[in-house]
Amino acid sequence: TWSFSTIQPAVTSVTPHDGAKFVEPDDPIVIAFNQPMDRASVEAGVTLRAVGGAAIPGGFEWNEDGTVATFTPDEPVALLTEYDITISVGLRSVSGGMTRNERTARFTTIGLPELLRTYPEDGETGVSPYRIALIYNNPTDLESFEERVSVSGVDAEDIEVHSYSWNPQEITISFSYEYSTEYTVRVAEGARDRGGRTLPAHEFSFTTREPYPSLSLAAATFSTYSASHEQVLYYHAARVEEVRFQLFRLSDSEAETLLRRGFIDSYRVTFWPAGDSLREWTEPINEELQDASRLYSTALSGPEPLAKGHYFLAATREDSSRPLKRVFSVVDTAIVTKLAFDELLVWALDYDSGEPLDATSVRAGPIDDDSPGPYQHAATDADGLARLATTGQGGDWYWSWYRDQLVRIDGEGRVGVASTAWDFGSGPWELEVPTSPFHPRPVGHLYTERPIYRPGETVFYKGVVRLDDDATYSVPGAAVTFSLRIRDAAYDDMLTSEVELNELGTFSGELILPTDAPTGTYWIWLRGENDRHITTARFTVAEFRVPEFEVEVEAAAGDYVSGDMIPTEARAAFFFGGPVADASTEWTAQSIPTEITVEGYEDYSFSERTYWWWWSGNDERNPRRSHGEARTDSEGVARFEVPATLEPEEGTQAFTISATVTDANAQAIAGSTTVTVHPATWYAGIRPESYIARAEEPTTVDLVTVDYTGTVGAHRPVTVRAYEREWIRTKERADHGGYRYRYELQETEVDTQTVTTGEDGEGSIEFTPPRAGSYRLVAESTDDEGRVARSARYLWVSGSDIAPWPVRENDVIDLIAGRESYEVGDVAEVLVPAPFAGATGLVTIERGRVLSTEVRRFETNSEVLRIPIEDRHIPNIYVGVVLYRPPTDEDPYPRYHVGYVELSISTAPRRLDVSIEPDRERATPGETVRYEVRVTDSEGNGVEADVSVAVVDQAVLSLRAESARDGMTAFWFERALGVRTASSLAVSVDRQNEAFDEVAEGEKGAGDDEADGEVAEQAAM
Repeated sequence: TWSFSTIQPAVTSVTPHDGAKFVEPDDPIVIAFNQPMDRASVEAGVTLRAVGGAAIPGGFEWNEDGTVATFTPDEPVALLTEYDITISVGLRSVSGGMTRNERTARFTTIGLPELLRTYPEDGETGVSPYRIALIYNNPTDLESFEERVSVSGVDAEDIEVHSYSWNPQEITISFSYEYSTEYTVRVAEGARDRGGRTLPAHEFSFTTREPYPSLSLAAATFSTYSASHEQVLYYHAARVEEVRFQLFRLSDSEAETLLRRGFIDSYRVTFWPAGDSLREWTEPINEELQDASRLYSTALSGPEPLAKGHYFLAATREDSSRPLKRVFSVVDTAIVTKLAFDELLVWALDYDSGEPLDATSVRAGPIDDDSPGPYQHAATDADGLARLATTGQGGDWYWSWYRDQLVRIDGEGRVGVASTAWDFGSGPWELEVPTSPFHPRPVGHLYTERPIYRPGETVFYKGVVRLDDDATYSVPGAAVTFSLRIRDAAYDDMLTSEVELNELGTFSGELILPTDAPTGTYWIWLRGENDRHITTARFTVAEFRVPEFEVEVEAAAGDYVSGDMIPTEARAAFFFGGPVADASTEWTAQSIPTEITVEGYEDYSFSERTYWWWWSGNDERNPRRSHGEARTDSEGVARFEVPATLEPEEGTQAFTISATVTDANAQAIAGSTTVTVHPATWYAGIRPESYIARAEEPTTVDLVTVDYTGTVGAHRPVTVRAYEREWIRTKERADHGGYRYRYELQETEVDTQTVTTGEDGEGSIEFTPPRAGSYRLVAESTDDEGRVARSARYLWVSGSDIAPWPVRENDVIDLIAGRESYEVGDVAEVLVPAPFAGATGLVTIERGRVLSTEVRRFETNSEVLRIPIEDRHIPNIYVGVVLYRPPTDEDPYPRYHVGYVELSISTAPRRLDVSIEPDRERATPGETVRYEVRVTDSEGNGVEADVSVAVVDQAVLSLRAESARDGMTAFWFERALGVRTASSLAVSVDRQNEAFDEVAEGEKGAGDDEADGEVAEQAAM
């Protein structure tokens, strides 16, 4: 027996929809059904009438399969009128079924266009023109306004006209306005509504308001000053006659309260010191300078520098009762912090000398308004380092950053303070390495035996769980609990259960899908204690049709040179055997940049794209190279040719050629292949002996010549050009009113050499960098047709002279690794391209925690670190450097920078090799096939392991590619940096003042932001 069900005919959509507005009088009425309908039945059962009026006559048109009817009235309907569409019950389908419900839709036609209002209104004064708009009764045609809107005194190219889909009746006008200025906005005749009806011309005028007084302070809410120098504060003021300052010395309890809670005022509390002010004074503003925001300064200390300690400053305009509030500390100690999940590393240095402080007491405690908790205490070692345990860092989620800590040094006559939140200029988002908080946690690998199932089939799943302590793994103990949840495509629970791990930390199970299981994506969640997420997997449930054939695309060769044609075949064959003949075939060729690798020369570059962060090429060109059509022949083969064409100066490209074959049953199956298209017949590979070299010392640059198939070729000429890369520094005004430096790259060719490779295809040159800095080495190989292939490597050169490294507009420097990847036992060289010499540096190896530390001197600004690679460094580590150079007679500003580089470590020692060997190559239905599975480690030794095996129909796998991660990806993934670096130097006003010290008193700056006291304080934090 068998059964089936039919679908009842029904209306799927009506246009205009119920409630539609602004319908054009000549718009048709479109009714869509879920199946072919009896046309006469539908035409008799559909009526259109004005609300309360008679039926309107008209005619019908149908689409080819009878599922969409279009009704057009004999005459256009009236403007600004409500109409009802009625679709009667009982309309018949072609198959005989009838609709069960009446369907109605009421819509309103559009009216004649008119302007309803403007914002601002005509003649309005004191306007803040954040919104200039014309509001019409009808949706507008934006394009018709763009050439017809003008504003008095404003150039046409400076006017922007907008309209938004959610409010098409409004035209918004924006331009850069002046204060206290009258503007007239004109809309010329010819602007239209969406239906093409002309809108009336209009103009209106308004006057902008006068600018507000403003005051802002160039210091963070919490900041530090040196105890050795005069404490100077810069501020911006506009339309202010005078600024009143009040300075208080905070008591120990007041300083503790403010520093531990991390803010001065909030909606719950406000702060004012209990004692008398230390000093009060007024800074008058020259009347001639009050028109705009200008830069001023005031000395906080009077004739002598302030004593070490903690202070409160209030600055108030004469027209305001709300002061700007700042807390600052006068210190003799610089502090650097590195915060990890369960540990805080503190580095303490003498502010004036930069020397690490030995045997200095340090205390640290969490910053918290409600319950700050106790301090942890430690003493620094000879390197100025102290390690303190931290608690309460986990939060509720694994991805939450750590609880910030306040660090204080206030014994034995020293004063220093820092917060782990003080990372301005070197925050996680500025380091150019991946960052994420690390918390010890379970991690897992969850997968099913195949990616797609039918309803009624059985899903087999398996999971592996490990406890992750910064890439050190262990099997969870019996006391650790886990739960599994499977949800269907409707997000309803299919299965919830507790999970028990075996001694190898794995589990497995199965789920029988109901025969009526909804189709779509299903999710499997593995969760740990407190319902914390561990990992997920997904699979698809579908009423799929197993493909009857497969398509293999094959090019005549794997490599071509620009200008060649690529002969290609798309072969379609049934899974049971036999060709798919006379089938339509569509093919497309798309490209992406690539580079070749040559066995034995994997560390050579054969492309100018060696480092993506330096490469200035253009990857934005259209990836589609060509396309066409063909048909399969009697053998199921469609043949076509693809042009292998590269643009001038374009490097090596990977062409992916895809073909889709559609058989007589309209089943479309695709296949693809990839070939490499080369710019020339010959390449010259290039490899410096190290990416890091010394100035005025020769360094060897190795070369090899290979043809476009990767075969080494002898006696080929190679030209090597060396370009010195220099960043030209230009001083320019910044938005904040001070100065900043802009850097532009300039390359100068400093050496050219030509060499012919030997019998083995290899050669070399000696390049002597003339000075410290960075260089680009380019190898050029020219083939017999005059086509050139270029390869490049970069060289970073240290030396005793000052190298012209680029400097960012923050406190971050980019460390340079000598190689792209390393193996255990290697020694990595890391260049530190510092903006200054003579620094004291903290060198750390980090990942989820600080793994090791070293304090050393950086005599030059191009020192090279040597980092031994250890087994515990797998899969990656981060080399961090913090540099501090105290003020000097030649350079009176303290210098502080943070740098990182990621070192990738080979995961080969962690990989298990799995081989599977069947006892026969072919089998007939009913036969038993035996398989031998062997697991070995990286050294070829057998390993006891938990193994899962899936046997799946190849045709099913062709429907959906496997999307689950493999075990290496699940456990030996790239680790983000989980350590946050901060410092008291990040909020040093002495450092910040450098940007202002060369600006004349009263000079314009920072724009006219008009910030009032509260907003200005937030902006300066």
